Amino acid sequence: MIPKSVNVLGREYQIEVEQHLPNMFGYCDYENLLIKIKADQQPAMELDTVLHEILHAIDYSMNTELEERQIYCMTVGILSVLKYNQPLLEYLYKATKK
Repeated sequence: MIPKSVNVLGREYQIEVEQHLPNMFGYCDYENLLIKIKADQQPAMELDTVLHEILHAIDYSMNTELEERQIYCMTVGILSVLKYNQPLLEYLYKATKK
């Protein structure tokens, strides 16, 4: 289940699932701290979209000016590392709770 919000570098972005997002799977509205995710995506695509839009929020907050292709590649890379390295995911979770 997609969380209702995500904290990105101290800014609380609301996450909304929308039935109609023409020509896109997701959208990050930096000014209104809102991430929209298109409804009824396949689970893997939905996961990709959520992380992709979070990376856009990080990019905006850090003023890194990444291109869309760079965001796409980072999304795919991060998801792959997390998927195939469960101990790393557990370590990151525990380490951030301290």
